[in-house]
Amino acid sequence: MVLAWSIALAILAVGLTLLLGLVGKSVWEACLMTNAVQVEGRLLSVELGSRKSRHRSTNVLYRYEFGGVPHQSDRLALFKQTGSFYRSLKWDLEHNRPILVWVDPDHPQRAFLDREFVLWPFAGGLVFSIGWSSMGLYLIKRSWRATGKNSGETIIRRSGRKSR
Repeated sequence: MVLAWSIALAILAVGLTLLLGLVGKSVWEACLMTNAVQVEGRLLSVELGSRKSRHRSTNVLYRYEFGGVPHQSDRLALFKQTGSFYRSLKWDLEHNRPILVWVDPDHPQRAFLDREFVLWPFAGGLVFSIGWSSMGLYLIKRSWRATGKNSGETIIRRSGRKSR
């Protein structure tokens, strides 16, 4: 029975971690960036990152100025896979072209190059995390009922009485 509880809690933990860690973080950052303004920035470096699954990531570092104060950031996109940005950003860096940076006016150190919402990764993550969370809750419910039935049967057998 302890194994069933452990598995159920582990599955629930995976689901909640996905929900709060991935989906929740993206939604929270998107909400924070609703009042963002665009400023001009300059790329400092653009590198092709490590290969994750089928896609490669893009590592970027850029500087921008907001309110007369210089800032640096390495945040690229809120929702999109970053590998698709590599070629255009590398070209901008090589030709010393300015880039547009989305900056949160309340927290100017929070900036992104792309804040466009993309449905598929978000919806996929949401469905996946809700599925894992639901499975964990279902297994907890089942384990709870099984624990209650077993302990009731044990009491009835020991007392020698039959009760309904």
